[in-house]
Amino acid sequence: MCTVTYLPLGNEEFCLTSNRDETPGRQPMELYYDEANNLLFPKEPKHGGTWISASADNRLVCLLNGAFQKHKQEPPYRRSRGLVVLDYFEYGTTAQFVTNYYFDGIEPFTMVIFDNAKLFDFRWDGATKHLLELDPEKPHIWSSSTLYNDEIKNKRIAWFQNWLAAEQEKNAAEILKFHKTAGAEDKENGLIMSRNNNLVCTVSITQVIKKDHKFSLKYFDRINNQNTEQILNLNRV
Repeated sequence: MCTVTYLPLGNEEFCLTSNRDETPGRQPMELYYDEANNLLFPKEPKHGGTWISASADNRLVCLLNGAFQKHKQEPPYRRSRGLVVLDYFEYGTTAQFVTNYYFDGIEPFTMVIFDNAKLFDFRWDGATKHLLELDPEKPHIWSSSTLYNDEIKNKRIAWFQNWLAAEQEKNAAEILKFHKTAGAEDKENGLIMSRNNNLVCTVSITQVIKKDHKFSLKYFDRINNQNTEQILNLNRV
């Protein structure tokens, strides 16, 4: 789960877009609505987890593998990171999740969290929790530490900064184009990537737009050439 951008649209509205780089066999077919918990997400077929989920209580979580640097895998792990994404919503706030959740035995990860007008970067490095509050009125980009080293991360940041500096509109359609074309000349490290004869490749793009008291989730399945879109209305207090 490997490239994520956050683009503010004004008035506490935003667009979050995620390119998922993974083995094709782990690809969900469509979006899944968890009616009991008011969650909307692409559901992985193996463990039932996900890398991105929106909640009707105005929260959104997107996960990337790894924390700051590529780590040595030490399985077996106690719980899938994709299930940790769903576990997050069992807590009322991000602070409660970070403070009270039991992270030992879980492989390192990064979470991009939108929590009722606040934006967080939360990382578990396998030993220590790192929570950073970000400015939700500024754009941001993340790349997975398991696939991209610091040099490549910085190259991708430069692509994003160049896109921001260009004269085109800064909206959901244009950032989606960025996620489909940036770094196209670099097959292994572009936003649409492929390595080892598609052993790992960009299997999907998920875009979440928060606007008019709702989340709109658009799921582009690149393996099965199938697009799905669903709306999740937000609870009103």
